[in-house]
Amino acid sequence: MIFQLRRKIGITQNTVIIYPLIGSKIVCPKNQIIFNDVHILFGKSIFQINQLYKLFSASEIENHLYPAIKQGKQVTRIEMQAILAGNKYVRVAQIVIIVILMGFFVYHGVFFS
Repeated sequence: MIFQLRRKIGITQNTVIIYPLIGSKIVCPKNQIIFNDVHILFGKSIFQINQLYKLFSASEIENHLYPAIKQGKQVTRIEMQAILAGNKYVRVAQIVIIVILMGFFVYHGVFFS
């Protein structure tokens, strides 16, 4: 039953379609997939490579997803971090972390000592 709750992958000749548990499907042309040794970027969705086996079955990953990923563009870690920094969800997370840290420092008087 747990395996039925995993996301589903659809692969066509030119696109990768990921059906999430909740929300709308992700459609990305294979040539627009960006990856490095840590992250995979399908359109605006970010996946960590070490988390893929928790999201998809092993046969889907090995038979369908990896060949599709290899048709995309491989970038270095620095290039991927620059791409991720431009993602609106990553920016929101960075802003929240900064606000929490600033509140922590102000509360403990780090700036006003």
